[in-house]
Amino acid sequence: MAAPTPPAEWIQEVMTYWLKHPDLSGVLHLPDRDLTVIPNEVCQMKNVVVLSFPRNKISKFPKKIENMKDTLKELDLSQNALTKLPSSLADFKTLVTVRVAGNEIKNFPSVIHKIKNLTFLDLTDTHLKTVPPDVSKMFMLEKFYLSKNPALAKLKLDKTVFAMVSLTSLRLASCGIPMIPEQVSSLGMLKVLDLSCNELKTIPGEAFVKLTNLRELLLNGNLLEDPPLDVGLMRKLELLHLHDNPFCSQEAYSHLYMPTLEEIADQEKEAAEQERIQAILAQRPAAALDLSDSGSGKSSKKKKAAAAAAAAAAAAAEAAVDEPEPAPYSTGYPEPPTHPVATKVTARACMRLQLGLRQLLRANKETRQKLFSEKPNKANIDFRLKVPGDPKAGLYVVSSTIEKLVLHLTDKQPPDQSFIRLVLMLWDHFTTPVEWMDLILLRYDDVVEADSQIEKLRTFNLFKKWIETAASRIDWENSEIVAMFEKVLARLSDTGLAQGAKSIQELVDAVRAGLSGSCEAEEDAPSDDEDTAENEDEADGVLPPTFDILEVSPKELGAALSRIEYDLFRVIKIEEFMHLRWQKKGKEENAPNMLRLIDRFNEVSKWVATMIVKSMDIKRRVQLMSLFIQTAHDCLTTFHDFNVVFAIMSSLSSAPILRLKETWKQLPTKIQALNEKLNHAIDGSGNFRNYRELVKVDAEDGTTKFLACVPYLGMTLSDLTFIEEGNEDIIPDTDLINFHKFQMIGKAIEHIINNQQNNPVPDDVKVRPGLRSYLLDMDTYDDNMLYDASQECEAGGRSRHNSLVSSAPPKSASATEIGGDGELRMKAFENRRKREEAKAIPMHMLGRPRSASAVQLTLPKSAQLLIEREKAKSDAEAAAAASAGTDSSDADLPAAAASADEL
Repeated sequence: MAAPTPPAEWIQEVMTYWLKHPDLSGVLHLPDRDLTVIPNEVCQMKNVVVLSFPRNKISKFPKKIENMKDTLKELDLSQNALTKLPSSLADFKTLVTVRVAGNEIKNFPSVIHKIKNLTFLDLTDTHLKTVPPDVSKMFMLEKFYLSKNPALAKLKLDKTVFAMVSLTSLRLASCGIPMIPEQVSSLGMLKVLDLSCNELKTIPGEAFVKLTNLRELLLNGNLLEDPPLDVGLMRKLELLHLHDNPFCSQEAYSHLYMPTLEEIADQEKEAAEQERIQAILAQRPAAALDLSDSGSGKSSKKKKAAAAAAAAAAAAAEAAVDEPEPAPYSTGYPEPPTHPVATKVTARACMRLQLGLRQLLRANKETRQKLFSEKPNKANIDFRLKVPGDPKAGLYVVSSTIEKLVLHLTDKQPPDQSFIRLVLMLWDHFTTPVEWMDLILLRYDDVVEADSQIEKLRTFNLFKKWIETAASRIDWENSEIVAMFEKVLARLSDTGLAQGAKSIQELVDAVRAGLSGSCEAEEDAPSDDEDTAENEDEADGVLPPTFDILEVSPKELGAALSRIEYDLFRVIKIEEFMHLRWQKKGKEENAPNMLRLIDRFNEVSKWVATMIVKSMDIKRRVQLMSLFIQTAHDCLTTFHDFNVVFAIMSSLSSAPILRLKETWKQLPTKIQALNEKLNHAIDGSGNFRNYRELVKVDAEDGTTKFLACVPYLGMTLSDLTFIEEGNEDIIPDTDLINFHKFQMIGKAIEHIINNQQNNPVPDDVKVRPGLRSYLLDMDTYDDNMLYDASQECEAGGRSRHNSLVSSAPPKSASATEIGGDGELRMKAFENRRKREEAKAIPMHMLGRPRSASAVQLTLPKSAQLLIEREKAKSDAEAAAAASAGTDSSDADLPAAAASADEL
């Protein structure tokens, strides 16, 4: 029976479609037309590139199909009634894609082998019963779909499908396959492998790991009773599905995150809807009307017309977006989501799932060894050039798994010593003592078995150096740590390193004995009642009762203050700078030496202010200010004690001192110039750019080194805070240690370690006996007393009881003051930290308050209005006082700035 002629309208429909979509010209897509044959009219059309007739009833090809042999590239006859393919397809030189899914082909079409340029073959759900060995010789074929063919479960596919080395995509879903042969490892170019909904109980994990180019792996809907742990080593995967397997219901594996295709599809739909709404808003023109000429009739009509046109354009834009575009021909097979949002979701889910699998690998000693032996790549250890563009300068590690780190540290060609020191300093950021010793033991067993003497000794030395560095930071009362330590020593003794094991044991015994005597441990740290001067002559002696601080020269005072600062600074332990111990709970026990230096900073700052405001004589105040400014200058240029410099200058820029206008006016010009120079040095703008330049020194070899000094503690602690809170120890959704963060921490702490070994004050600088004791027992006022005394020195201006914050005097406006409780009282720093911490920006890119004399704050509008009203009220009061003859010399002092700090 002759096939019915298709409606005459379809030719016009196709031509209209091509005209409307020039990019799809040559695509003939006629789905769901109840066609039983391909119309002859089709064969007479020229330049047809894609012939797509899915979901019809076509059972055979017309003879004139040969007319398309020079142009046709894609043939889609999915879900028809075909039982075979015509032999004439062998002559189609340009044909690259054949889709015949959902037909009754049963036997593999022999003509397929003869289509020389075929790259994509879809035989999904064709009731296929045979796959000839010749398919392995189809070297041009890249995508091969064989899903929903249950008869394949009875075939041996190791020499057919799994021998097709050119494949990049292979789909064998819902075929009832009970096992995957080891030959799957030969598919080295494979990027997509779909084995979902089969009867797999296990997979050849080691063979899968060799598929280094694989991006998508679907194993959902099988009979896997245990998770395929080796899949965790396939680090290039972007899509991984393991759901709907028996192991998924086990509580032990509940932490594995496995989204289903439905969940991903929901994400894709939501993202597409949001984009649709954004497109509507983007195409809708603004219809803002200017009503200033509303009285003009002519302009009013123009505006109404413009508004109507804008509304019409908006409606047209919305309709255009809502109108669905004619879809191009269907692929006939459901592909994974390709929307960028959905792709991102699947990639992150894949990373999290693989991370969970690797954690399961780490739970067992035998399986963890696989993480040591996996091939190095950027996904497990990433190197960068130390100097961009200069390979001779060497490499440094940016990120690494902990297994690859141990391997790198004990390799025949180990990293430079600076990197080893960095790891030994910061190891407790990314591991525990038990895990670290277990990893070293695993590595040691491996090199002993391989009989590699060099790596054996390197592993031993790594363990020994770690014990020497970290012994005081390890809890030796923990039985698990002690048991693992003894296990490592026993292994060393059994393999010819008994003497080395003995020396390590003696070292640990000495450390444990020292830690057991807490009194002895505290002897290194200075207390409030104990002097730790290296020069005993300075501590001995008593100053006469008539002693006046003005008798001391700036250099002598600076030397005495700097020696005290250095004695406090040099005993701070390195671990006190780590994990933000100085500002967390238990800081008194975890960072006692740090807190002593912080308290000393505040004590010196208040002492300087106290000495100035105690004097009612303006000439003496001028002399004291001059002394402290010169002392700060000597500490800056001669002794390089920046902590003292910042302490003195923050005191001079505090509200009680800054308001003493008459005193400041009478300072000699030379002293005022020194003050300006010091303020420039400690200026907080540009992330303390000036200060950072001061501590740099150009070495003879052309490199930049750091000045031996007592660094400003406030900036060091803020640097470490930014680094710690702005960067993760482990890169999110991975098991990679973030060495970019640790390089920054190490650089800051290395500067501290070097400075702790260099006393900034030479021995030949003499200080009178008794002065040190005097400076260790400073008489200071609290904030209220300082402000009241300042008012008595130079009366006038607003009373603090009439200020915006009436219950307390303005606190120091300095951005450099460190809180007495050990935490930085830096409002600008705190506000900036909250804005920047999520961005994980390195510290050197962040700014600071613009000066050390005023905290730069961005206040809410309500607070700004309140301050402006207060200032206007104050100006009015000052004007009234001036007319009445009252002194109002400090009416315009920065009390508002101090109040803003309180707000």
